[in-house]
Amino acid sequence: MILIKKTVLQSLLIKIIKTELDMTPTEMIREIRMEKAFDLLKNNSDLSIDEVAYKVGYHKPTWF
Repeated sequence: MILIKKTVLQSLLIKIIKTELDMTPTEMIREIRMEKAFDLLKNNSDLSIDEVAYKVGYHKPTWF
């Protein structure tokens, strides 16, 4: 029963994100990460690209 409720809520959340933001949840997360990375690079010139990648949630800097 709990699994069914989780699945329904997850599906509903995905539909809301797509409707309201016109993007998938993955695209939304990527956009949030890129905005955070931009702010970090703009305000912390001493950070390397790898450090910024890790700080915004990438486990491999090559994915950044």
